Amino acid sequence: MHQTSSTMKKGDKITVNEELFIAGDKNNVIKFYSKNNDKIEKVSITGSGDSYKVETTKNGEKKQETLSMDEVKKLIAKNDNLKFAKSYLSDIKVGGGKKSSKKSSKKSR
Repeated sequence: MHQTSSTMKKGDKITVNEELFIAGDKNNVIKFYSKNNDKIEKVSITGSGDSYKVETTKNGEKKQETLSMDEVKKLIAKNDNLKFAKSYLSDIKVGGGKKSSKKSSKKSR
């Protein structure tokens, strides 16, 4: 889990930045929120495996889409505000590997 929040006030100007990353068993959550005076940017990425729901809000414009893990990684690489999640995403594995067991037979005499 990664969570960072900062608020700065300079005169009448207020700047807020919040970052959140949670890697769960069933779901992964990446959130970013930024407010600089009247400019607001929100990014929310939730999902698991190879299907992620991405919601972005920038200055009142809302956009929703469903992306694969590779597309989410490209989005994070493009957006400087989401760089904090890049190191955490590399630890997440897409799809589970098949567990195999080795059985050896013993010959009886």
